[in-house]
This record gives sequence, structure tokens and C-alpha cells, in this order.
Amino acid sequence: MHRPISLPRLIGALALAATPWLSAHAAPPTYRVVESPFFGYPGDTQISTAAVGINRQGGVLMQHNSAWGSGPFLCDRQGACEAVPALFVPHRSSMSGHGINNAGHVAATSPDVAYSTHAILWRGEGAPERIYGLADDYCGGCDNDSHAAALNNHDQVVGTAWGGDGRARAFLWKDGTTHELGTLGGGQSAAWGINDHGHVVGSAANAAGVMRAFLYRGGRMQDIGTLGGDAAEAYAINDLGEVVGLAQTADGSWSGFRYSRSAGMRPLPGVGSGSAGRAVAINKAGQAVGGAVAADGTAYAYYHDADGPVDLNTRIHGQAARRWHIVQAYAINERGDIAAQAVGRADGLRRAVVLKVRAPAEASVSPAGR
Repeated sequence: MHRPISLPRLIGALALAATPWLSAHAAPPTYRVVESPFFGYPGDTQISTAAVGINRQGGVLMQHNSAWGSGPFLCDRQGACEAVPALFVPHRSSMSGHGINNAGHVAATSPDVAYSTHAILWRGEGAPERIYGLADDYCGGCDNDSHAAALNNHDQVVGTAWGGDGRARAFLWKDGTTHELGTLGGGQSAAWGINDHGHVVGSAANAAGVMRAFLYRGGRMQDIGTLGGDAAEAYAINDLGEVVGLAQTADGSWSGFRYSRSAGMRPLPGVGSGSAGRAVAINKAGQAVGGAVAADGTAYAYYHDADGPVDLNTRIHGQAARRWHIVQAYAINERGDIAAQAVGRADGLRRAVVLKVRAPAEASVSPAGR
């Protein structure tokens, strides 16, 4: 099976320059930890779950992984969860979820009856809609494959699909049609994020075959630069056009970046000395989240505002802090609630959690967590 071509996944941690919303330099929020329902079947082993998406209403997309396989679940704010259906039910054990919008619609990747892999859009009921690849002829599991990466509130889906030449291309699916976005002069590309204006970000090869971060808008793919090195990759874009991603520096190391049309690409420091991480999401307020690895090898999730990165483990307290170590944040909604994964301090198992922002009055009381 072909898979999207991406840069090494060592990604520099994210920091944000001040925006009007963040200009007050308010203290980072504190959070109440909401644990996910337990997913599993009798005999399951090596079970882990992760909250990989969250919408404005508090709906959460969760990914379940175990020895039998993997699959996404759509959960409402009350904790009731439903499995996202596959194109072919017996193959659901190798599905992956990639995004949820404010309507509760889900983008995912699913095998079909012929073991070809397709991006899908599921609108919360009925059968999912198949997103075809770019090849004209069906090749039984390769050239017609497509993998979803993200969707917006207009049910536009982006990801990677394979063309007739067998090479990966970034695509934008809208109104039932898969559109190839091209490259920067090379042979391959992959889309990773989209905003509600239909602007797309990702990575694409240039004429020298080097993967560069791109912004696609107005029918044109633009190279948004690097931090002095050769390569870069963009992961998410908000409705203000702020892009986060990873870029190589002049000395060959990797650093997180924030890009805007007015300021260009700027390097973003990590959390603490020697840390490195990945920024994966940015909301409309310019708040970003991701995961980082400190110099001592400790993984942790972080939140970023105008004052820089904050280890999310310092923003939970009481029983929650004693029970969980937050290792990765995957998504943040408009309210600032975060979809994440935590490791149990007692058993070492990875579980999906949602970090709910505490109201000021709630935070002023003992933030015991749950």
C-alpha cells in the first residue's frame, strides 16, 4: 500500500506571535480532565485510545487501537459513542479517523471490499461517502487509493491520493469531486490541513525533489519557505491564514514555525532546554497545541499562546494530575477545549482524554480534576 510521503516526524515545538485576541497575555487556562469511555472487545490486548478531534459542540473523534486492529469512534459531549462505519464492514479493524467538523461529520480512511484504501466522509448516519483517488483506472489497491487528513465545516476534505503514475498527490475533495492540487515542480505532494475558506496546507516536492511547505489558495500552490535549511512541511491553518508546521534550519536541525502572509515564516522555540516537538492544530483564536519531547526523553502535550509554550501537565491538578500524564494534544476547538492522549501513571496505558477549559469561577475553587 502506498502511503503519504512526509518529512521525519521530529517536529519542533510551536510558539505563537501575539495576535489581537492574545494581546492581553492572560495566563494559560487550567483544565478539567474528562476520561474517555473504555473501548474494547473480549480478549483485546495492547489497547490504546486517543482523542484526535474535537468540535465546537464538544463532539469528539476518538481512535481505538488494539491487537485486533484500529478504528474511529464518534462521541457526543455526554460520552455516548458510535463506531464510524467502514466501506466494507469486515475491514473496519484497519480504519483511522482524521477530523470532525462542527456538524459532527467525520473524515476517515477505510479499506473497501477489494482492499483498496479510500478517504471517506461520514455525516453521522447511514453509509460513508467514498472519496476516490486520482487514477482513471482501478488498479486493485494502489493507484486509486486515497487517504484523508482533514476536513472543514463545508465538508471539504483534503489528503493524499495516487495518480496514474503511482505517485502521491495532494487533493481537495469538494462537491463530490477529487481535485489534484499539483506539486512545486517535483513528483509528489500531500495535503494535511484546510480552513473554512478552502485554503489548504501540506508538503510538496520542488524541482530538486525536496519537500517544502505549501499554501494552496486561489487555485495556486505557493512555497512558503524554510528557516534557512532545505525542507519544510505545513500541518494546519486557521481562518486567519496562520499556518503551523516544521522547517529545517541552516544547521540542518528542525524547528517548529508559524507563518502568516504579513510576517512570513518565523521560528518557534520549544518547551524548556533541548526540547523538540510537533504542533498539530491551531484554532481561530490563534491558540495552538501539540506534543513535545524534552531533553531527558519525556514526552508531554503542550498549549501555546503569545507568551510561549506551556506544558499541559502543569495546567491540570489534583486527582487528574496524579492519575494522568498528558503526552500528546491533537486538536483544539474554538472554546479552547483540547483532544489529547494521556498515559496512566499507575498502569502506563495510553487513553483518550479531553481537557475542558475551566471557567474563571470554577478554576478559583480547588481544581481537583476528575
